[in-house]
Amino acid sequence: MLESTRTKAQFDTGVSMYTPKEKIRVIIGTSTYRIEGDVHILAGGRLTDLVNVKAKDFWAITNAIIRGATDDKILYRVGYGVVARDDIIFLFPIEELQSAAPGSGETPVAKA
Repeated sequence: MLESTRTKAQFDTGVSMYTPKEKIRVIIGTSTYRIEGDVHILAGGRLTDLVNVKAKDFWAITNAIIRGATDDKILYRVGYGVVARDDIIFLFPIEELQSAAPGSGETPVAKA
């Protein structure tokens, strides 16, 4: 029989172990893939806080679209996955992305 992971104190006090989080849509680059998805940070936190946590070897990512690093072809769509911290080459929030003018030959860049 499976037992609940909630402690008696949780039942008595009604205290939730849930920590409010915010999601940020990001693009993560590795040597092999470009991943667009949601990372989750503590409410009121910053993306930098996630980057600076050295104890996490893997980052959870949800609602991800995975493409090859050199083309736009979609290889996978996943609801949940993890990315190895050591494999990340770049990371930025999509809201910071500026589109290049069509036909300009420019590559979109993140806002400074």
